[in-house]
Amino acid sequence: PHLSFYVHEHAQHVALHGRFAPRVDVWTTVWIVYLAMIFTAFFGITVAMSQWMIRESSWGGWIALAAVMVLVLLYVVAHVGQQWSADQMHQLRDKLDEILQAAEIEVESVPEKHSSDGHALS
Repeated sequence: PHLSFYVHEHAQHVALHGRFAPRVDVWTTVWIVYLAMIFTAFFGITVAMSQWMIRESSWGGWIALAAVMVLVLLYVVAHVGQQWSADQMHQLRDKLDEILQAAEIEVESVPEKHSSDGHALS
């Protein structure tokens, strides 16, 4: 996991906006695999339909099925990885709080928001 944060100045207050997310290289790799498998599934369906229309053996369907299985497996692995990294997310948040306390920065309580991956932000 990775924490990136930005500091924005508003009148008399300074706002700190942070985001917990996977490292960029990991996230990019996941999306490349997703896109490749979607293309492969589409290709497999197209080949299977063409084979079916000319009354040949539709082995292209197996390609599409394998690509869909890889997509499901990747989704499950990503979901499990998020669960495993929850403690690391909390460690990152605690470290940020320590840094802010060491810098003697007063933190106002802000209602927590949840990111798209379900991790709490404030």
